[in-house]
Amino acid sequence: MKKIFLILSLALLTYFIYHLSYASDAQSGKAAFSLGLLIVIGFLFGRIAEKIHLSHITGYILSGIVCGPYLLGFISFDSMLLLQPIDHLALALIAFTAGGALRLKNVKKSLRTILTLTTSQIIIHFFGASLLTLLGLHFFHPLGQLPLFTSLSIAILFGVIATANSPAATVAVIVETKSKGRLTDIVLGVTVIKDVLVLLLFVFCMALAKSLNSGQAIELGELSHELLNMIASLFAGGVIAILVSLYLRFIRRELVLFVLGLSVFIVYFTELLHLHFLLTCLSAGFLVENFTPWGEDFITAVERGSLWVYIMFFSLAGASINLVAMQEYWHIALFLVLIRLLVTFFGTFVGTKLSGEDVFIRRFSWLGFIGQAGVSIGMVLLVSQAFQEWGGTFKTICIAAIAVNEIIGPACLKFLLEYAGETAQMRLKRHLAQLEQKRG
Repeated sequence: MKKIFLILSLALLTYFIYHLSYASDAQSGKAAFSLGLLIVIGFLFGRIAEKIHLSHITGYILSGIVCGPYLLGFISFDSMLLLQPIDHLALALIAFTAGGALRLKNVKKSLRTILTLTTSQIIIHFFGASLLTLLGLHFFHPLGQLPLFTSLSIAILFGVIATANSPAATVAVIVETKSKGRLTDIVLGVTVIKDVLVLLLFVFCMALAKSLNSGQAIELGELSHELLNMIASLFAGGVIAILVSLYLRFIRRELVLFVLGLSVFIVYFTELLHLHFLLTCLSAGFLVENFTPWGEDFITAVERGSLWVYIMFFSLAGASINLVAMQEYWHIALFLVLIRLLVTFFGTFVGTKLSGEDVFIRRFSWLGFIGQAGVSIGMVLLVSQAFQEWGGTFKTICIAAIAVNEIIGPACLKFLLEYAGETAQMRLKRHLAQLEQKRG
């Protein structure tokens, strides 16, 4: 009750300051004020979510929805544009953590399952979601009146977007719950590897969709250019890993500030060179963790600097959810969410069965692959820019569907890790139970 009372008090205070104040209307000032408010309310929502056994991430997202421009309006669209660099900073830290979490000694134990499951999910997700979307399109206005080739383009593009997961939410939940174990390694390994492969698949599907719409042949030059960019991004991660190793060996001061500054530098540097900063940070984290003696120190510093960045990132993600679009296209968005849940279950079940996993992992591990966020939204925005005729409607519907997955995904993953007994809290309970048995 104290936390709820504090939230209501902050909301009332913010209403008077933000809407009735005659102080300066400078957008930067409003953005800074809104960001400070989001951090406080996001933190409180995260604690409340924990009390009702939900993920902190779900609480952060819900706080953004409540404070966003579609409800209370504590943060405006202009402020959200000014705060976009926070998204890049957060994703860089998340990519460092994801790369560092891919420890070769742990991944090797589950390598067969990770590779089989990744392959199974990509094939069944992509073809299953594309086919079901194509069949269902003609039942919904306004997409049902489009030509066949256009419908096919929409179907394959949704298929590849549905295949993507959310490394951001996955890593954040694992860090929050301090989860360790075989299932944690499988979920994280598949999520990270699959998203790298999905980026390549997306480039191919974009070229195919453009070809279907224009009637021209696929441009292989665009595909090869993107592949070279991805290779260069991974190579840049190797250079960053060397710089990190040198810093940790000879300086080792203010590691959190170093990590934050390094993240900003990488985002700026890769943008200048037209590289993918996510891949650069991912490979850097992986190399530092597995091939230097300072991996644990580096990842610990990344995680120490991540808490407030996570709150800002996921609160802003919640604020960006278009509630008007969800109200208008909720039936189509719900249809796409159900399609994705269906293919996620079958893709995961087939992959785990082929790799010989136990009954628990076959039945329940699909709950770890529901979340979607930044990567998926980025692909949707690229589609909307490339196809002016129907891109706007496509963006509205897909972001509404992604918003649902973004909210339920972290909660489902936390439930799965707790049910599997791999969170720090469940491991402690199991240890205490074993001690009691020995005493008895």
